[in-house]
Amino acid sequence: MTTHTLHPSRSRILPALIILTVIAAAGLAAVLLTGNDTPADSGNPGMIVPQAMGPGISVGEALASTLDQPLLVNGFLYVTQDGTVYLTEMLAESYPPSADLSRSLQVAGLDLETVTGLQTARGISWTDTSLQLVGEVDGTILTISGNVSA
Repeated sequence: MTTHTLHPSRSRILPALIILTVIAAAGLAAVLLTGNDTPADSGNPGMIVPQAMGPGISVGEALASTLDQPLLVNGFLYVTQDGTVYLTEMLAESYPPSADLSRSLQVAGLDLETVTGLQTARGISWTDTSLQLVGEVDGTILTISGNVSA
């Protein structure tokens, strides 16, 4: 029976490669989970989230959620005349649009200066396209996580 042994330098290479792979994977995970801003979706220009990926959930699903962690929520921004910001599933086709605020999330911590595509008429502001926001939901309030803009 012949026994083969690895050359001493080769026997150190395999564990080193495994360690480097684990470090690279951990580094990639850290980048994806931090608040570094990158475009979320080329089909949704102007929307930037802290490295969120995925389809997200609806406002209704966020309202019903019992998860105690940041959620990626889809919706339209709607800003009332008093400056209160909401994320809503639908906007009426009136001009300016209206929204059913009873089925919306009030948004806290979003800097409206960073929102591209925000339109304003008669003291109401809104986005024509759906966007994604990352934050923690407490009741009917979505508190934005990290440095998020839309």
